[in-house]
Amino acid sequence: IRLRSSLLVNDDLLIDFGPDLLASAQRFNRDLSQVTTGLVTHAHMDHFFLGNFSMRGLGFTAHRTIPTLRLFGPREVKEMLAVEHPDLSLLRMEASTVHPFERWTSGAYDITAYRAYHAVDHLEALFYSVTDRQHAFLYATDTGPFPEDTWQALEGQSFDLIIMEETMGTGTYSQHMSIESFLEHAGRMRAGGMLRPGGRLIAHHMSHT
Repeated sequence: IRLRSSLLVNDDLLIDFGPDLLASAQRFNRDLSQVTTGLVTHAHMDHFFLGNFSMRGLGFTAHRTIPTLRLFGPREVKEMLAVEHPDLSLLRMEASTVHPFERWTSGAYDITAYRAYHAVDHLEALFYSVTDRQHAFLYATDTGPFPEDTWQALEGQSFDLIIMEETMGTGTYSQHMSIESFLEHAGRMRAGGMLRPGGRLIAHHMSHT
């Protein structure tokens, strides 16, 4: 029953586009046609499945008018899209490359990218914080213990919600979190005032183990 992880916010912001995206939308009765901002953490297939974007073409949408999707992610995301879909305008899409610690605005959201410790030596992996200038959340999946420059970039920030991966359970793997490393990070976040009063910290991205 575990599907690959995505996060839909306010019907217009979507983080990660894995192979279970359509099934998840159907299960929870969500309409993805109004998503205008997309964030991709990294180009592994379970977070970035190119088949999702083919369905934005006119042949799949019965010529329905949908807004342009602005997609942001590491450089591999734009490169892989260009090979599969040289003209993104046919899919009503734009793609931009972002880098660790870059900040930008898309729609109603101010977004910051952080360096993840994952896919080391073959892909760039990111995670993100998002704020609408009233509420803020941190979405940190597919990462081992945070790199120190990421901790430094997070200093002084606070969130209503922190969603942090806990992939490994009691197992160990340097590029994912275990329950032990999750609890260590949660403690450091609470001690540093990163969780606002009444805020929630959620374990996420759990494997079958």
